[in-house]
Amino acid sequence: MIMNGRMTIGILGMSALLIGAVTWAGSADGTVGLAKNPGRPTVNAWTTTYPSEGVTLGPVLAQPSGAESSSSVLKSFASEDVARGVLGSYLTNETPTVVYQSVTESHPIDSSITADTPFNAWVVTYPSVPAVSYGPVATPSGLSCPFIGIQDAASGRWTEFFQSCSG
Repeated sequence: MIMNGRMTIGILGMSALLIGAVTWAGSADGTVGLAKNPGRPTVNAWTTTYPSEGVTLGPVLAQPSGAESSSSVLKSFASEDVARGVLGSYLTNETPTVVYQSVTESHPIDSSITADTPFNAWVVTYPSVPAVSYGPVATPSGLSCPFIGIQDAASGRWTEFFQSCSG
């Protein structure tokens, strides 16, 4: 099915894969979105935008309730199949950032997210993960890109996983 220029494909047991010139992003319900040409993230003092994903990260809308901490979020992230599959040893050998902030998704995969409506989320970023191509385009040798997971703070559900490569 193609919606808003994105193709959705059901893949059992996989939350998301993205990589190289093709980006796979999805949610825990097994839905995966395909986006072509990952654009360079745009960063200013208040937001970071990943245009190919339709994702904007910004300042928090409200402070966390205290129910979760960055360490509990990271533990949840590490238990996700897609995180283990894409990151492998990076889960234990690299240090990610875990930030509580607002997120706006233009093309949400998760049905609990409303398009273009900001929500508070935990954002886990591994800044330099080797890119792997899962599609017809080979990934340039030595290319490393951020890998990002977004967890809706209200529900605790992982709404998006993607890797943004601008190389």
